[in-house]
Formats: sequence, structure tokens, C-alpha cells
Amino acid sequence: MKQKLSVPLLITILVVALLVGLLFLWASFQPFETLASLLNQLASDGELESFNLSLYQILKLPLAAIGLALVIASGTLLFRWKKMKSWVQGFPVQAKFFFSMLGKDSRSFIKDARSGISSQGRLTNIALLGAMLVAVVLRLANLNIILGHDEAYMYNAFASRSFWHTVTNYHLPNNHVLLSILIKIVTGLLGNHVWTLRLPTILAGVLMVPAAYFFAKRFYSQEAAVLSSILVAVFPILVQYSVLARGYIIIGLVTLLLFIVGDYVRTRKNRFAWLLIAVLSALGFYTIPIMLFPFGALYVWLFVSWVVGDTPAYAPNSNFLKYWVGSGIGAALVTILLYMPIIIYSSADFFGNGFIAPLKWDIFPITIWTRLRNTWTDWTTSIPPWIVLLGVLGFLAALIFHKRFSGQKFPPQLAFILWITTLLFARRPDMLPRFWLFLAAPLLVWSAAGLIESLRMIPVKIGKSWDPAQVFVGIIFTFVLAQGFLTIPSLPTQLEQKDELESAVLYLKDHVDQRDLVTAGTARLPALRYYFNYYGIPSGYIRQSGKFQRAFIIVDRQKGETLEVVAPKMGFDIPVIDMDTAKVLVQFENLTVYEGYPFP
Repeated sequence: MKQKLSVPLLITILVVALLVGLLFLWASFQPFETLASLLNQLASDGELESFNLSLYQILKLPLAAIGLALVIASGTLLFRWKKMKSWVQGFPVQAKFFFSMLGKDSRSFIKDARSGISSQGRLTNIALLGAMLVAVVLRLANLNIILGHDEAYMYNAFASRSFWHTVTNYHLPNNHVLLSILIKIVTGLLGNHVWTLRLPTILAGVLMVPAAYFFAKRFYSQEAAVLSSILVAVFPILVQYSVLARGYIIIGLVTLLLFIVGDYVRTRKNRFAWLLIAVLSALGFYTIPIMLFPFGALYVWLFVSWVVGDTPAYAPNSNFLKYWVGSGIGAALVTILLYMPIIIYSSADFFGNGFIAPLKWDIFPITIWTRLRNTWTDWTTSIPPWIVLLGVLGFLAALIFHKRFSGQKFPPQLAFILWITTLLFARRPDMLPRFWLFLAAPLLVWSAAGLIESLRMIPVKIGKSWDPAQVFVGIIFTFVLAQGFLTIPSLPTQLEQKDELESAVLYLKDHVDQRDLVTAGTARLPALRYYFNYYGIPSGYIRQSGKFQRAFIIVDRQKGETLEVVAPKMGFDIPVIDMDTAKVLVQFENLTVYEGYPFP
């Protein structure tokens, strides 16, 4: 009975898929005016405002691609119905076998993971734990850095609202959805504090230390792995973004994990590991869509590894390609499933967001060059030039002598270069410096590997059994660990320090009332609202217009702001306060709080 019912149902599904595909293809070739006219008839007021020319241009290519895929897939299956029917009838047995093998592979994967962790020597475990301790200390020491615009905005607009709002609203790409969910859970359990907003990224930043170790260990040597973990623990840009409630550090962690598991499936046919790649990739995409950069690099590296015959566990060799395609499709399907509430309820914002629109060709070269230069400056400003030079030389050595240094035939560095270059020219994104953060840890690994593997080639023994590479790592580890321990006594003082804006809000708490107006520069407004809510001050006081008895203006001199620029205005440039009455109420290192009154 079940078999008879399943066949007509499947035929119906395939026919519907074919018709939908044809509809999508037809729609993708229609002019905007034709589609707008048809869709307007579906709206109750005769005009569907959410469908505009910008959204039409963004959806045109995806509609064509999805439509073509549906037509080809459903048409092929209907054309080859006899084989399809046979597959349907055998599906229950195949599914049972698949899940049986999936369970077996999961146990094998966990066993291999435990073996890889427990096989480390005592000195290595001490070094790895020491690097993680330093990572924790440095991140705690920086925990109370200024609450940023994007951090505060993400909490105010997404993570502090209902769960349904968090997973359906995408009016700005500030909503790093997975991180918003994690922050909502953490603040729900531990309360709303700056440290709870930042706890998920702090944990991700610390976990990058062992992830970098095992990434380097799979591709290079144990000494390179230890040095990589130390560098990730102390690298300034990684420390900074580990204490900012933004999703970029999560992408960095997922990138390392993907290449660890990716190298595992290269040498072992394991269904669970392939499934893990799909799930990790989808979680990365659900955090920030820039996950496309490391995701594509991984799949390019795996594909080229297959082409050059570096996938020994698969027989026949084409079997690897089936898993490669299947996991990629799985990652796409899980990603679509996770984003489905946003696609349904915020499709115009999600697909038509101006922040992710491609740059025009005439400004793309200068823009990407400027962004790369700014990224280099951000990453290297606080690092001595001789260390930067060593890092560059190490990276080049690891790339040039990859075959001598690594057991893998195809260097992952080239996969990143090929994929990133392709994606940059295909999409022409405006790559802000923080977008490149997924590359920070891999670059540190490659730099460490180039230095260490070069030292390992020196035929010299120090003492009874130590080589130059081990001595070099030992010196670096000792120095970093000492610096970490020297930082610990200052932690209580650093943790008690408050953000200047928070101190300003505490001052205003005792002076502001309902007849007053409070304002600040645009970059500071989300954090100002966060602290007002945190201390129970009505956020309605924060405004830039309307009647008021007295105005409190917060000016950030570090950002070059002045009272005239920040003061509330009528229209674009007419101040609504009497500048002659304005006076300084309280002064902080970078912030000044002014008091002003309206014109008589």
C-alpha cells in the first residue's frame, strides 16, 4: 500500500518541481515592468512596494539558476522514470544502510579525534595549555575595550528582542544571526552585561588556539603546531576581535576546523566527517555570508587534491567526487533551511542590501587596494617590523617549499589565492579590513610552518636531542608565557575599568530628567542606548530633535568630533542650542560631556 502511494506522490512532486522551474526561468527573462504588474495584482492595495528594481536585478540570476536546476533535475528524473522508480522502491533499505554506516563512521571519527588528542606528549600538552592560558589572560585584559557601534546595534536591534525577531529580521547585515542567537541565550542565562555579550566570541577566540595547533599539526610538524597556537593566542587583531561581539572570530574558528576535518576526509572515507563539513559550513554561513571565502577555498583545495591523486582512501577514485559534491549540496541546503525565516520575512532586505552590492568596475581596483592596505596596517601596526618581516619570509618559505615541508601535494595557500581572486572579480565586494579576519590564523600557521620547517632542515643538535626548531619554539613559548603571567596581577584593575561612555552615562543618570535631550555622534548612539537601557534610564531621552529644556551633548574628540558637529540641529546645519551657553560638565580621556540650552 505504501509503495503504491509513494509513486504517484513522487510523480506529482517532480511535475510540480518542473512547473516551478519553468516558471522561474520564464520570470528571469521578463522585464521588470511585466513582473511588477503581475505581482501588484496580488497585493491588497494594488502595489507591492517590497518588489523594486534593485530587488529584481539581484533576484534575476538566482531565479534563472534555480529554475534551470529544477527543470534539469525534475526533467531528467521523469525521463528516466524506470530507474527512478527502482531507486524509490529501494530507498528504505538504502536509507537504513546509510544511517547504519553514518553511526559507524561517527564512532570511528570520535575514536580518531580522541587518539589524536591523547597522543600528544606531556611537553606538548603543557605548551598547548599554556598558550590557551595566555589567550584567556590577554582577552580578559582587553574585555572592557570600548563597546562598538555594531556590537551595541546588534544587541539593541536583534539579540535583545524576541527569538522570532532575531531569526527573521535582517534589515541590516549587522545581524550575525548565529552569534545573535548565542548572545540571546547567554544573556538570558547570565544576565545582560558587556562581558556576557562578548562571552561567545571570547570562547571562540580561545578555541582558535587548539584549532590552530591541530590545523598546523595535520599539515606540518608538532613544533610548527605549537608555534602556531602561541601566535594565534597573542596576535593583536585576533585578541581584539575575540572580545568584540561580532561574528568574524567565529568564521576564523570555523575556517580552521573545516581544514582539519577536510584533511581528515582526504585520507579517510568517513560519512560523518563529510556531514560535519556541511554542518560547520552552514553554521559559518549562518553567522556571516563571507563564509563563502573559506568554504570555497576548502572545496577548491579538496578538488585539486583529488585531481592530483592525493585522496588515497577512495576506491574507485571517482567515489571521492560523490562525497565532495554531496557535502557541498548538503551545506547549501542546511544554509537555506537556516535562513528560510529571513528569506520569507525579510527577503527584500536580505537580497537587496546595499551594503553587499558589487562595486562598479571603475572604482573596484582602487577600493580593493585601499582595503588591503588598511588591513595590512590594522594587522601589523602594533607588531615590530622585524617580526613582520620574519612572518612574511615564513609564509613565502611555506608556499615555495610546500612539497618538502608538508605531506599534502597541493598547498592550501594556493587554494585560498585562486578562490579569493575568482570571488573578488566575480562579486567585486567592498572588502573592509574585518572581512579578511578568516585569513589571520591560517596566515600565522603558514608563517610559523615556514620558519620552523626551515630551521628543522639545519643539521645541528643542541644538547643531546634538541634541534634549532625546538629551541626556537621553547624560547618563544617561555617569553609569551612569562608575559601572560606578568599580566595576571593587573587583571582585577583592568576588569574594573569602565568604558568612557559608560562612565558618562553613570554621570548623566544623576542629572538627566524627562525634559532633557541627550545626544552623541552617530557612531556612539547605539552604545549610548545600550548603556541607558542597562542602567534603567529611559532611552527616549536620546534624540536629536524636539522640544527640550536642557541638552547633554557627548563629543568624542578621538574621532575628531566637535560640539558644533554633534549638537542637535534644525534641518542640516542650524544648531538648536545657544552655543554661547554651552559648557563642559565632565571631561574624560577622549569624551567630553557638554550642557547646553535652547535659544531663548
